[in-house]
Amino acid sequence: MTSQAAEELGTLFDYPVPERWSISHLYQAILNKEEHVKDLGFLTTLAGYVHWQLTGNKVLGIGDASGMFPVDTKTGRYDTRMLKAFADLTRAYKFPWQLETVLPSILTAGDHAGNLTETGALLIDPSGTLEAGIPLCPPEGDAGTGMVATNSIAKRTGNVSAGTSVFAMIVLEKELSKSYNKFIDLVTTPDGSLVAMSHGNNCTGEYDLWMRLFGEVLETMGFRPVARHRSREVLLYRQGDINIIVNAHSSGTALTEKPVIAAVALRVRDAGAAYRRALERGAWAVPVHVEVMELNIPAVHGVGTSRIYFVDRHKEFSIYDVDFTPIPTVDQRPPAIAGLHFFGIVQYIGNDRTEDWTEFYSALFGFSALPAEERFGILPKGRILRSPCNSFYLQLIEPEPGVLDVEDDECLQRMGLGTPDVQATVAQLRQRGVEFVASKGAQLDSRGALTRTVMGSVMFELVHDERS
Repeated sequence: MTSQAAEELGTLFDYPVPERWSISHLYQAILNKEEHVKDLGFLTTLAGYVHWQLTGNKVLGIGDASGMFPVDTKTGRYDTRMLKAFADLTRAYKFPWQLETVLPSILTAGDHAGNLTETGALLIDPSGTLEAGIPLCPPEGDAGTGMVATNSIAKRTGNVSAGTSVFAMIVLEKELSKSYNKFIDLVTTPDGSLVAMSHGNNCTGEYDLWMRLFGEVLETMGFRPVARHRSREVLLYRQGDINIIVNAHSSGTALTEKPVIAAVALRVRDAGAAYRRALERGAWAVPVHVEVMELNIPAVHGVGTSRIYFVDRHKEFSIYDVDFTPIPTVDQRPPAIAGLHFFGIVQYIGNDRTEDWTEFYSALFGFSALPAEERFGILPKGRILRSPCNSFYLQLIEPEPGVLDVEDDECLQRMGLGTPDVQATVAQLRQRGVEFVASKGAQLDSRGALTRTVMGSVMFELVHDERS
């Protein structure tokens, strides 16, 4: 989302400027010609904003401030050379503000950062029991907390934080000889010493093996990992126009032992309007817990524990541009194998539940049932529903003991991929290591194919479809 701005500023300053820094977001907003930029009055972090509300003081601890704009550790202030360079860069826009006047004042550990005001006390304790006047320290972020907790404040000390992501930081005794942009970030300790930090999105965790194995399955099918989520254990895989999100982020709950189709996203013109319409027709809302710098994507409950999301960002600026960071050197638009494209989803349902689910998808989303004689693929069972845009299908299948291996729970069971030539696609995928369930004849071979189940639950269905 801010890669262009971070790249240009890093070159201009000859200093590492990560995409997540405040100055990257500000300059990207300028490049995007966003209307609100001219009205900017104060730019701060979340910690700085909370502190401002509690005390009325627009200040920030030097560690957090060093993640907004480069700091000169000799003076404990924002780097004047880079402030001037930014002013020269943006002078033609004629903004009524200067960067140094909208950034928070910098404080170091031990400095007095203000007192809790009466207004601030009521924000914390609406009952009024908490009294105003409590002195507050300079607001800092989590990096400073980790430095203090590991006693990594003195020069030539450091720490490593290893979890689902990993970072290492070392307190420097002198400045680096050159900029290592995209590899080493420069921040400070809470008392103002320069710190070199290197960060990686993935490290340890019990889900690493699970994600790697599942990733290998997707890659044999032609998908490629193209981006990582900014704050969660989530990878984006893609081929052609098909996007698959692999989510191993537990959010405090245990993950399933087998991969499942946990959600689908419906592309709509207006996500908010589509969401409200679904709720008006009886859908159950999914509470959304959005982290900092994440989009609020509305969703309703689907079959089992699955969710149905409404997405209206899909052209020049998609949801993946906000929540995901592209993997360097990877083709962001890997071509589809043999014209593969999304065809639909197979949903297993309970006995005598066909009419219930038909009504669910019809009333909430506008799906319509196809005539019984209109069939696709090699398993002409159940009922097929067509999307209102006529671009994909849902197949509802009730249990049939002895014919289909269906578990008791209702679920989204597999994804259907369309291809103009099933046999040619099967041949290509077999060369990549994909195994298929044996069919009963050449006619069935030309209509569709099923991959063998892997990891206990993962399978794909190929369906003859001339669209590509």
